[in-house]
Amino acid sequence: MSADDLPLQDWLAARLPPVPEAFRSRLLEREPGGGEGAVPDRLLDSVGHALRDALAREGERGGAFRLLAADAWITWASEEALGTEDPEARLLDVLREVLRASGER
Repeated sequence: MSADDLPLQDWLAARLPPVPEAFRSRLLEREPGGGEGAVPDRLLDSVGHALRDALAREGERGGAFRLLAADAWITWASEEALGTEDPEARLLDVLREVLRASGER
């Protein structure tokens, strides 16, 4: 199994510095797409899912963790984009997903 095929749970567990366990479990409450596809694609799915989740609960105290989760997924998707064949195109995909999830066109 290549690093690209790892479940996001395993991918997160391998991150350095490590993701705190309490935060990691929140991040993985609902893995979008059923965990299928390459890590960069699943990270992109997670960006949209987490951002929509954070925006849906605006004003709620628990929204801070949801916003932190969205920020983490955006950061990781951007970092992974740099390791692809076309980093610029992949970073644009991340930005498009952020815009789509936030309701912008």
